[in-house]
Amino acid sequence: MEQSPTDPWGNPLPPPSVPATPPPPSHRPPGSESWWGDDTSPASAGTDPWADTLAPTTNKTPGLAIGGLIASIVGVVVCGVVLCPIGVALGFAARSTIRRTGAPGDGLAIAAIVVGVVGFILNVVMIIALFSNPDLMDQLNGTSA
Repeated sequence: MEQSPTDPWGNPLPPPSVPATPPPPSHRPPGSESWWGDDTSPASAGTDPWADTLAPTTNKTPGLAIGGLIASIVGVVVCGVVLCPIGVALGFAARSTIRRTGAPGDGLAIAAIVVGVVGFILNVVMIIALFSNPDLMDQLNGTSA
């Protein structure tokens, strides 16, 4: 006696003369080309309509813009006459990269430039004021003699 063929789990396979299960019926409205009934043309065979939403985004904000803004802000807070020009330079480099690649982050680059320039001017004015009036720090601290 011949045994019927089985799958790897030991379940008997259907005889070869039995047709495969037909595909489930479509739930499209009659006369509609789309699943949603809006008469749009269906996607061509072999394409995934959700593929573009699952693809990872490649447009990231350049690190130069973020680094430039951080350097500019730290330069303003810490009286960094050196950090503010570095922030401005990084901001201009980031704008160049953003224009070339089309990446987002143009606002961050502009902010790095503006904050760096304003911070540098404020730092220079403060240094000039301190050197022109040596007692200014004592007056600001309230410890004048």
